[in-house]
Amino acid sequence: QRRFETAPGEQAQVDWGQVRVWLGDERVRVHVFVMTLGFSRRGYAEGYLHERLDNLLSAHERAFAHFGGVCQAMLYDRMRTVTLGTAEDDAGVRRARLNDTFVAFAGHWGFRIRLCQPYRAQTKGKVESGVKYVKRNFIPGRRFRDLEDFNAQLAAWQAEIADVRIHGTTHQRPIERFAEEAKALMPGPGHRSFLQATVRERVVAE
Repeated sequence: QRRFETAPGEQAQVDWGQVRVWLGDERVRVHVFVMTLGFSRRGYAEGYLHERLDNLLSAHERAFAHFGGVCQAMLYDRMRTVTLGTAEDDAGVRRARLNDTFVAFAGHWGFRIRLCQPYRAQTKGKVESGVKYVKRNFIPGRRFRDLEDFNAQLAAWQAEIADVRIHGTTHQRPIERFAEEAKALMPGPGHRSFLQATVRERVVAE
């Protein structure tokens, strides 16, 4: 298989990974959101207790703030918060039916939604590698007071380890390669949060 490379700011890949960790005295399943930029391989990761839509949207917005911008397209597998099964188009072909709220979110931030082909999850291999990297290099040997401590340690690890390692594919440090990609990202800082905008609109409508 030939690895598919993208230009700076062209695409990011998104996925969840699950880990069981100690939060205080309890073993808890934490769902780790990971977004990997296709060109630089710089990643953003954050832990949540669920993979609900509100957490997915919040994680996106925190990733956009972390990177200082948004890629032109985002690649997903057929996660239930992005797609709602399939439906026939006008030509009678069954296609994935997108979640209307997620479509509105993508429109709000200006990115295109791209989906992996069925049974072709390797299409998003960059983020899958990012999930494995978090599991194998961040999790082992760590304990956490609570989810807040988990994310504080994860953020420090990303800045001190993940961003500055020599990447096995690009043979460059993600943070150095990101310097070129950052210039190509669509503006993100100062953009109004979709979640806050939705809450305001509902309150006004009532």
